[in-house]
Amino acid sequence: VNIANREDLEGLSNVSVIGEIMKKDEEDNIVVRANKTTPIVELFRTLRNNVKFILDSPEKKVVLVTSTVPGEGKTFVSVNLAASFTLSDKKVLLIGMDIRNPKLAADMGFAKGAGLTSYLSGSEPDWKTMIARLNEFPNLDILQAGAIPPNPNELLMKPALNKLIDEARKLYDVIIIDSAPIGVVSDTFLIAAEVDMTVYVTRENVTPRNAISYVNQVHEDNKLPDMYIVLNGVALERNRGRYGRYGYGYTYGYGDRK
Repeated sequence: VNIANREDLEGLSNVSVIGEIMKKDEEDNIVVRANKTTPIVELFRTLRNNVKFILDSPEKKVVLVTSTVPGEGKTFVSVNLAASFTLSDKKVLLIGMDIRNPKLAADMGFAKGAGLTSYLSGSEPDWKTMIARLNEFPNLDILQAGAIPPNPNELLMKPALNKLIDEARKLYDVIIIDSAPIGVVSDTFLIAAEVDMTVYVTRENVTPRNAISYVNQVHEDNKLPDMYIVLNGVALERNRGRYGRYGYGYTYGYGDRK
């Protein structure tokens, strides 16, 4: 049995829900664009503002995006949250750290190439030479995952990762990490020490209800820093009354900090 809606999720979770993202009705994976004010863009803007509020000091910059299983939309949320931050004049680095199943390049429409794994393995000494950019988002730098390595766990334990994040903190206003789903592999826990907050993506009618007890346990054990949940894939029609005439509202809070 899967999560049916926000009320269902909040009834099961000890982690605050800081946003909902409606089910997208377009092919493109990048839905946030300049001068676009569709309902889904407004929901990402609300999520961005809540994340910004939680990152309540200039030294807090690194946002980890994860989920329980593949298919919940963590890369989609990572990409559009990053795009939303760039449209608020922030310099953003988006890093693909789901190095077993990288989706960032495909979802953003550019060619797969060298990336994070080349730097962590030592075959490329400077990660900045592998940055990709899209003309539409001049403030967004993208470091894709790169070639799938035979030893992902060991790569993520290398001191080079800490060096990369330290350097990035000096260059960017916000760093968003698209990481592996934690219900499948342990990779994401290895990078927890490098991040300031966690956006945990769940998806309506996809995330199993019993996965939320696992999320609660991760939160209780402090395995990931400052966790908050986003509910993705929300059915607009059923929730139209709550979102208002245009399908969105301005009143999403994240409740009590836990």
